[in-house]
Amino acid sequence: MALNWRKTTQQNCVPLVPRDRNSNLVDYLRDELRTVLSVSGWTRESEVDAVIESLREKMFNLVSLALRLHTMTATGVPGELEPILVERDSLFDWREMGDDCAPDRSKNPDLIPREETVVCSVALGLKWSDGSDVDMPRRLLKPRVVLDSSIMA
Repeated sequence: MALNWRKTTQQNCVPLVPRDRNSNLVDYLRDELRTVLSVSGWTRESEVDAVIESLREKMFNLVSLALRLHTMTATGVPGELEPILVERDSLFDWREMGDDCAPDRSKNPDLIPREETVVCSVALGLKWSDGSDVDMPRRLLKPRVVLDSSIMA
């Protein structure tokens, strides 16, 4: 799927202005989503358009992140992407993970109890490991977790 996405972005995104490229990809996703919705049984065009418009900003963010990922993997920089998963009962570290139930709290370490533990991961993180500095891989995306205090509250 990633290779198909890369091929599509390379074929359809000739403009040099990133905003135009992103808009073209969002339009591509919108057309594909419209096809999926119509195949799934959505018959009223106005409902399809309303759903697609409500998702436009999210699709734009998705395209921006996908292009960033594509750029990192296509530049010839040695290394690989690795998923980050936080194990249950790990201590919460606001620098390494995000609190899914209270995103603002994970930005301020003073709001988090000292011995806060993780119940589970709800979203994988992503890191770039180039092998040259094994101890310090570059984190691209923090994993999101649910904390014990979120359940107890």
